[in-house]
Amino acid sequence: MGKFVEDVRGRFALVVREHLGDALINFSTAILIWLFGVLVYLPLAFSIEPRNLPMICGLIILTVFSIFMFRGIEAFKPILNLAPTFLAQEYKKIRKSNWSIERLKDVFECIMMVLVIVIVYALYYPLIAIINPSLNGIILIPILIWIFLLISKTITTKSE
Repeated sequence: MGKFVEDVRGRFALVVREHLGDALINFSTAILIWLFGVLVYLPLAFSIEPRNLPMICGLIILTVFSIFMFRGIEAFKPILNLAPTFLAQEYKKIRKSNWSIERLKDVFECIMMVLVIVIVYALYYPLIAIINPSLNGIILIPILIWIFLLISKTITTKSE
């Protein structure tokens, strides 16, 4: 077991070293675009011409923000794939849990997926509201169903 734990820890450190830089560059660029877009350009567009200009600015910001978010998620994917295994082993080592490593891995994977889904939706919320406020509700319903299914699958899965 000790050899496997060290192997996962080493692989996780290697994957983080390889992919975290690209992910952080893309995420920080996306966040800067979001901050300037939502906090500066969209209010400015509403004050200049409240009818059409906010929609045009919102679509431009949404497109550029999405490009960098998808690049960041793609670069972050190897870390997200290995992180639940690493977290499960560290938790098992610290807490001496009765759950198996696979069960803990499923729980951490569910927690990470729910967090990523909620954060991404929260970032897209103001940009989608510019297009049409009801579109946020239409998008939120499948997201909530997906989160519910993820949690229920994790709760009902027996991997002991």
